[in-house]
Amino acid sequence: MRRARFAGLMCLALATLLSIGCSRSYWRRNADAEAYGLIREKTKLDARWAPPRSDVIPSPLSRLYDPADPDYGSLPPDDPYANRYMHAMSDCDRIQGSHYWDKIGMGNSIENPAWVASLPPDTLTGPLLADKIGQQASEEKPSSEPEPLPFAERFALTETLRSWRESLGLKPSAPAGRATVATADVPAKPAASAKNSAKNVATGPPPKAAASTVAKAQRAASAPKVASNVWPASKNAKTPAPQASAPSSNPFDKPTAGDIQLTAFQEVQDDPPLTIPRTLDAEDASPSADDLEPVPHALQVPLPPTEIPDAEEDLSDDPGNPATAQEQPEGPDLATANPTLPAVENLTLEEAVRLSYLHSREYQFEIEELFLAALDLAFDRFQFDVRFLGIGRQRPSSGLDYSVTPGGTESLTATNRIGISRLLPAGGQWAVELANQTLWLFSDAPNESGTASTLSFSFIQPLLFAAGRKVVLEDLTQSERNVLYAARGLARFRQVFFVATVTGNGGYLGLLQQIQGIANQEDNIRRLEDQLTISVADELRSDPLSRTQLESQLLGRLNALRNSRRSLQDQLDQYKIQLGLPPDLYMSIDTKLLTPFQLISSESLALETDVDAEFRLVWETIDQEEPTTEGLRQGLETLRPIVDRIAEIAIPQVEEDFRRVEENLPQRLAALPEPQAEARDRITKNAERDRDFFLYARSQFEARQAEIEEVLGEIDAINVVAASNAQIADPDEAEAAQAAIRSRLQEVYSRIDLLQEDLLRVVRNLQGVQVGLRTELIELNPFEMDQTEAIGYALTNRVDLMNQRALVTDARRRVEVAANTLRAVLDVRIEGDIRTPTVLNNDNPFNFRRTNSNYRAGIGFVAPLDQISQRNAYRVSQINYQRIRRAYMEFEDRVKFAVRQDWRQLQVLEQNFEVSRYALRVAAQQYDLAVEQTADPRTSTGSRAGQSGLNLIQALNNVLQAQNQLIQTWVDYESARLNIYRDMGIMEIDARGIWVDPFYQNGLTRPVGDVQGPPGWNGASDATDGPSTGNGGPGMIPPAPAPPAGVQNKGAAPSALASASKPGSASKKVTHRSASPAESGVRTAAHTDPPGSSPRKAGYERTQQPSVSGRSKSGDGNGSRPTTSTGKPGWRASATAEK
Repeated sequence: MRRARFAGLMCLALATLLSIGCSRSYWRRNADAEAYGLIREKTKLDARWAPPRSDVIPSPLSRLYDPADPDYGSLPPDDPYANRYMHAMSDCDRIQGSHYWDKIGMGNSIENPAWVASLPPDTLTGPLLADKIGQQASEEKPSSEPEPLPFAERFALTETLRSWRESLGLKPSAPAGRATVATADVPAKPAASAKNSAKNVATGPPPKAAASTVAKAQRAASAPKVASNVWPASKNAKTPAPQASAPSSNPFDKPTAGDIQLTAFQEVQDDPPLTIPRTLDAEDASPSADDLEPVPHALQVPLPPTEIPDAEEDLSDDPGNPATAQEQPEGPDLATANPTLPAVENLTLEEAVRLSYLHSREYQFEIEELFLAALDLAFDRFQFDVRFLGIGRQRPSSGLDYSVTPGGTESLTATNRIGISRLLPAGGQWAVELANQTLWLFSDAPNESGTASTLSFSFIQPLLFAAGRKVVLEDLTQSERNVLYAARGLARFRQVFFVATVTGNGGYLGLLQQIQGIANQEDNIRRLEDQLTISVADELRSDPLSRTQLESQLLGRLNALRNSRRSLQDQLDQYKIQLGLPPDLYMSIDTKLLTPFQLISSESLALETDVDAEFRLVWETIDQEEPTTEGLRQGLETLRPIVDRIAEIAIPQVEEDFRRVEENLPQRLAALPEPQAEARDRITKNAERDRDFFLYARSQFEARQAEIEEVLGEIDAINVVAASNAQIADPDEAEAAQAAIRSRLQEVYSRIDLLQEDLLRVVRNLQGVQVGLRTELIELNPFEMDQTEAIGYALTNRVDLMNQRALVTDARRRVEVAANTLRAVLDVRIEGDIRTPTVLNNDNPFNFRRTNSNYRAGIGFVAPLDQISQRNAYRVSQINYQRIRRAYMEFEDRVKFAVRQDWRQLQVLEQNFEVSRYALRVAAQQYDLAVEQTADPRTSTGSRAGQSGLNLIQALNNVLQAQNQLIQTWVDYESARLNIYRDMGIMEIDARGIWVDPFYQNGLTRPVGDVQGPPGWNGASDATDGPSTGNGGPGMIPPAPAPPAGVQNKGAAPSALASASKPGSASKKVTHRSASPAESGVRTAAHTDPPGSSPRKAGYERTQQPSVSGRSKSGDGNGSRPTTSTGKPGWRASATAEK
């Protein structure tokens, strides 16, 4: 009896322990460990599809990261109207909800508030955008005010500020002002210098410290609320720690006016400053996570109203700087952003890719797909393990029943059941189960107890239906393959993801192209303004119709510029969303890539401005009729610094450009295919003319240098004569001598005036040479591979094509599985029950006896007669198989088509780029000729009136179109190059998410010398050193073998602009330098000849050249002194354009 009780209690205790189970945290960690192991098992098969990260939990710096406990975390912020139904339901709230939701609480934000620490390091220490736009006002603060906190701490305290404002019931005031939070006992620090801009601020805490700061701010934000009438006594008074207030009994009370929360864009002016407890010491740069002592500190977030400049303000203070394309010099600020977020300045491509990997929802989704596929595989593998399932797939269970009969006996029955089973690969399944029942009887008689147990076993083996490994293992086979598909799909996604980040709709290169286009528009507007100014100033030689045409064109260009700026901001916002960032974050793009498109240096542009502006400041104070030697000398002395800058800056810059062009010319000519002999000759002739034109400009400069000294000698001679004339006593003779001196002074005045114009012409001539040279220095990244080889790489390396090919086999296997359902059911069964004596006759739960047991064996059969549904399923599987076969063939054809299309685009765009270089020279030449025609008085009268204005407008339009076409062709070529490597499947992406290509690995700069790159890379270019990569990278599979004899890929047909290489021949190799927006675009005409024309000797032509002052000058072309004339032709370099 005692043994029966003990055995029953032990069984009951065991069943109770089994029923409790493990915690949810255990099961989560268990699932993660098994899924990650399966992912590693599949990805180690080939290094090409090994992801750098397979963790389904995003980085703590990611905006997608959930800082709450994954198992017992608080609720996310809920909609207040929907939230009420978690607490009260039914009519009149008769049914109360669970108090569990109140117990776990509600979080402050759905997104991770610490994600800002992931921004580039220079933005972490930069000021908030509110500080940036109010910097001028902040710099005017007294030096005794505390210096603003580093950004990471400021952001954390700003979040705290929001919660405290809500708890204090603050009302946002209507007037625009500044939200200020100040505390006491903060040591005074020197005010920030006026030079400390958003790019030049002190370095703040590292990201780790910033994350800790934000975490503390979150805890501070969830602190108990304080009464709304608690205010500090003064700005410098200490505030005691807030006291907890009783929470509202009804969380759905109507909010009052004081409950309105201050949002990020609301500004407060009249509210007194707040004192916010701070979790960091002022001197602590790396706070501890347990440091929760509140320490007061200051926080200021200035929000001054945005200033709107006058409509007549100059459109470009620095027209040559491409960064101005992202600024708004007039009208409303189109880049207005959230002032509580940092401003991301000059975002590089590497940083953009890093941010996209951190915050992209699409990338996170792909990782989750791989993880979910691994979970499915884990379950399908578990199906063939020993499982705690008994007969009939019953799980372990336990029960305790108490029974009482009125006037009779009472009983307590404990029932326990536990079993194990296993599915075999061939379809058989065995199971063993132990069941126990223990009974206690309670009555007036002595208590009785007993126990009985049953050990059951079963084995079933199908012979027809659901029999065989090909049927039973189908789900497991498919799950194994699905994980492999998902791993390769993630590798393919990373390739597509990189291309989309760089060249997608509004990608990085697309944004740079828009910035360059805006810079070109600004330069075009500046040209229009210059010509309109000249036309208005010189009314005698310009007709009103031309002025009206120029003014109308200028107004239209201004509207187009505003639309382009608006479009750029729209694309920037779209790009932020693509990266996973909020669109109200201020962001600008690094324009280093556009440096080669800076066709005229900023120093040369500044020199051109100073030649005219600084000289005119002095020259306009001199009376032309009565000049003095002192005034003339002062005016001449203003030209000396200009001469020095031309000699020390402008000429050496052009010489350096010549050196780079001469070094690159052989390689560039060798890169051109044989059919482009005409282009090769044109490039050679252009280089020769550039050299001749530079020598002419330099000789003119040297002549003007000597002339300055000659004029100074003339002034000294006049002073000597004037001194001797002072001794003449005869009035008539003295007057004659004075008239002679006046005549000589007027002649010197004219010589100095013409000398200044000559120096201005020299600067512009040098700019013309620089434009031609730098246009030739823009290069394309190389791609050298024939079409057949490219298709071979694609058919061998495209992982999505591998997956599509495997899907055909999957469909074929499903046909066999469907066919198995048509078979009859024929199973062999072996079963048995081994029992103890009955419960009242046994006190030992393991007293099994043969006499109380039975054993069974048999065969089960089900005839396959009602099989219409199975018949249809079988036929559907066959049709699906054929569909998937056709889908694979189409997919393979589309892969070939994509590669062929990309290859053809590369060939055409390579030749189009050469045409774009020439088109830019021709357009500049047209503009130069139009300027000359406008200055000709004969074009402003009669039937030719207005024609000069139209010609000038058309020339400016052509210059703008040629400038935009040049950058567009470069971007299109680079996009096609990225596309073909993506479509060939050989775009190896490193752990940072960057393509293993010399250009991208070297920071968007061509590495110097011969470097190994992916297949198709060849050649070298001048640039900074960059890392070398193996040819194709690890895991690269060689292209498929050539097609059999008789099968030939003929490639693309030649066109007027491009001739594709013959089948089997190597495609053209292209060299390219990186690119940057032109500071002024093309100011001068190109000295090139159209195809078929005879070249001009020495690159010069005889034509009239107007000056800024409206006069024309001529020279002998050998550096001799020019003479004043009106309307007379003179030798002029054809690459010079005047304002």
